[in-house]
Amino acid sequence: TYLNEELGQDAQLLCEVLPSLHFLLARERPGMSEDILNDSSAGQRFQTSLLKLVRLIIAHKHNLLIFLDDLQWIDPSSLELLQKLITDVELRHCLILLGTHPGRNEAIKQFYASIRQQSFQILRMRLRPWNQHQILDFLEITLQSPRNELEHLARSLLDKCGGNPLHLSNLMRSLFDDGLLEYSDNRWHWDLSQIQD
Repeated sequence: TYLNEELGQDAQLLCEVLPSLHFLLARERPGMSEDILNDSSAGQRFQTSLLKLVRLIIAHKHNLLIFLDDLQWIDPSSLELLQKLITDVELRHCLILLGTHPGRNEAIKQFYASIRQQSFQILRMRLRPWNQHQILDFLEITLQSPRNELEHLARSLLDKCGGNPLHLSNLMRSLFDDGLLEYSDNRWHWDLSQIQD
């Protein structure tokens, strides 16, 4: 493929560190070689190779969205790579979305301050917990049930998940797995008393 030709030996390095890239680069799925694990320069080579891959993807005016979540757990070398991605002037067609819990990591605060000092635009959005109305909207779409039948369920789910959409989604999956939320006779059914316990 075009990317393989342009990346050369860097393609193998990328696939060894990020095995799912083998689909994009049409390579056999590799295992992590001892050479990569023991090579002190491998981290720098990986950063250079990944930047090269991103540049190649957007070289033909393809837009690229990169979403990284739980940034509060990022290690220093990954943070360095992220800073290179954000500040690379060749990456104009790249949008990077970062998810992090506020105030949990001093390095992240310094990272954002550094990016702002370099005049790069940062749009900050605080995601608030969902209220009962928003959970009702979600349930109405998800369960395809009349809104008035969902009000008690929405209240119970709000109490259990605190309005966190991820926790709500996981809770819904657990209810389904436990048989407390099931689909039969062309509609969804739930046992509110057991859900509330």
